[in-house]
Amino acid sequence: MDPGTEVLSAGFVGEDICRDRELIQAAEILGLKINLIPNIDEHSSFEDDFYVVGNFESSEYTKIKVYSRRIVGPPVLLNRAATSRFDFERPSKSIYSLAMEGAVLCFSGILDESEGNRLISYASKLGAKYKSDFSGNNVTHLIAMNTFSEKYRRAVSLGVTIMSVEWIYQAWALKDDHMFSALDKQFVQKYKLPSFFRCKMALYAFSHEESHHMAEIASQNGGCVVDLSDSEVSVVVVNDGKISSIPESIYTTISIDVRIVRAEWFWISVQMEFLAHPKIYTFENRTLGLHKAKTPRSGATTPNSNQKVKRRRLQDGLSVISCHENESPVSIAHIVANNSDLCSASLLLDSPEAHATQSLEQEKTPKTPKTPTISLAAPRTKRNHIAMELYQTETNYLNILKTIIEEFKVPLECEEANGNFLVSLEERKIIFDKLPPLLAVHQKIQGALAKAVVDWNDDISIGQIFIDTALDLQRAYPPFVNFFEIAKQTLTECDKNKPRFHAFLKVRETKPECGRQSLSELFIRPVQRLPSILLLLTDLLKKTELSNPDHKLLEDALEKLKLVTSHINEDKRKTESRIQMFEVASSIENIPPTLISSHRQFVASADAMDITGEVVAKGESVGIFLFSDCLVLCKKRSRAAKSPAMKARPLFKYQAQIMLSTIVKIIDIEVSEDLMNAFALSCKEPNDYEYGSGSESQPSNRKRFFAFDLSSHSDVDKNTLMKKIAEQMSITQMTTDTENIMSLMPASELNLDTCVPSSSLSGKICKAYKKASMRVATTFSAKESKSDLTR
Repeated sequence: MDPGTEVLSAGFVGEDICRDRELIQAAEILGLKINLIPNIDEHSSFEDDFYVVGNFESSEYTKIKVYSRRIVGPPVLLNRAATSRFDFERPSKSIYSLAMEGAVLCFSGILDESEGNRLISYASKLGAKYKSDFSGNNVTHLIAMNTFSEKYRRAVSLGVTIMSVEWIYQAWALKDDHMFSALDKQFVQKYKLPSFFRCKMALYAFSHEESHHMAEIASQNGGCVVDLSDSEVSVVVVNDGKISSIPESIYTTISIDVRIVRAEWFWISVQMEFLAHPKIYTFENRTLGLHKAKTPRSGATTPNSNQKVKRRRLQDGLSVISCHENESPVSIAHIVANNSDLCSASLLLDSPEAHATQSLEQEKTPKTPKTPTISLAAPRTKRNHIAMELYQTETNYLNILKTIIEEFKVPLECEEANGNFLVSLEERKIIFDKLPPLLAVHQKIQGALAKAVVDWNDDISIGQIFIDTALDLQRAYPPFVNFFEIAKQTLTECDKNKPRFHAFLKVRETKPECGRQSLSELFIRPVQRLPSILLLLTDLLKKTELSNPDHKLLEDALEKLKLVTSHINEDKRKTESRIQMFEVASSIENIPPTLISSHRQFVASADAMDITGEVVAKGESVGIFLFSDCLVLCKKRSRAAKSPAMKARPLFKYQAQIMLSTIVKIIDIEVSEDLMNAFALSCKEPNDYEYGSGSESQPSNRKRFFAFDLSSHSDVDKNTLMKKIAEQMSITQMTTDTENIMSLMPASELNLDTCVPSSSLSGKICKAYKKASMRVATTFSAKESKSDLTR
């Protein structure tokens, strides 16, 4: 504490507080003068700067409060001391904990006055401040019990976090933890007010499967789906992608206050984690006209009623914009663009507000710029017809790439820029980051094709376009194709496991640009594009005369594109092999780091039983991993883990490595009663020479012999595995004589003991044998030691 700083006096009230050594030590760290007050009586003077009380519902608290003295709870001192905050000031109010320090709360929809007072009291004692309204724009959290109040809409427009009352109750329950913060992101996320809190909605024109899915999501977000005839229904969600109007009888079924909205309202609410304003997503009944939906059932309409309703609707729309003026999650442009009532009404009314609305819609509505279409004359020849088809399919494909990037990738990045992460950065990159290079090269191709078909004559070269872009295609496509399955799997998992991302996809997929196709369906198009181009160029070549200069260019273009596809396929195969190698390596404990090499490729794997006991104990399970130049032999562990610590252990443990160059013979062991899928490997010693007593090295004639019996559930059968080993051996040893590498022999000629214990018992037998051996060795060792001492 700085010299000259006022020393505050703290009265420790109650026997438990006075005996609390940790609390006294915290007060000493903070430089407080401690006055121990085990009991309060009529002689207590209450002259300390503040008092420390362990229970704010105790009689001591009540007695001190009568004298308007400041009271703090033990967590305040403990927190200040633990966080090295020595600037302890005189408390401005009674506070038990700092769990909500920095929060400014506003309340909405708390109808029970006693509950409201209790919530305010708890929040205040946890260090929060309270405001009755949103004046000053410094409210950090709204505690709400409904989703239709003005305060709720104001909180949405200001980006204020909207919480349930459980947030305060749970924070109060954890008040004694001096390091707990109710503002922790995970804790706040857990107690946010659900998007559909107490909202009863009806679904119309959705399939049974869709309705069931939406009902589950509504329930997860605090709402429920009810029948259309339910008297408490507040919103009707219409599948506007399937129907453009609903029967007039529906309007007689529901109350006039019920909002009829598009499906987008549902998914936007889930994605944004607040209830979107129904006015923004009103369903426009194109057959009946919206005015009929809001006309009282028993009332008659006047000649000017339609215009009055639309005028009122415009005012409602403008009020929506007003209340969303500073809304961060949903821009004004987005609101206007999606408010069909507002747009249609503004066309009828010649007012400054209407012109402002129209201008705002035109200037700020984000739209996906599509590739401009060009007007083409009717094809004059078959060659011209195929060229136009090639141009049209290229334009369509380019639009699909733009849709994926501009309707999915860019909005997702905008959400991230606002701190709203629907998926992780890594997941977003895996899904989308291989697409921009494809867009760039196909923009070049489409531009060249457009110029060709506009200025068409039969001598124009189409082949040259693809000759010029072949290298760009070869660079752009392998990264996408190689990781397509991983990207698709990541997309599927995020869609399944991240509700907000799922809602984001649903909203984007309803856009006309997507053509009612899911992102997964759009994602397959790049994989199909090159084969489609090859087919069209082949047809174009057939319709091109030999005398046409483009004939030779088309042949060259086809050859180059076939090389591109071959390169893509080969690159994909290598990538998959590398991925498999890393997956195999991660499943093996103690694998040598040198095994993972760029020149080595994974070929096959099998589960087997060791017959000879060269790798593991005789009869135990072994994993065989074949690579392009070696065999890796591993001990296979049981899948059953005896302790939680064993769950993370790999399934295999490295034992040995056989270089294929050392294998002399692959022996197919004849089927017997005991050995159904057995084979053996005869190998040279890893070292071709052994050293004797002299200095000269001599050839070694030693051989090693491995025999295995493949399990019935192995990934490959015995014949396939032996052939694969033989093929890789021929490549490694640079020989084409694969037949002499393999031979068929009975187990008796190999002197194999066919009475091999079953793999299920072998482990227990081996362990019992080892324990018995250790006991015998220990006994003999003890006897020898005793006899030595006697001598």
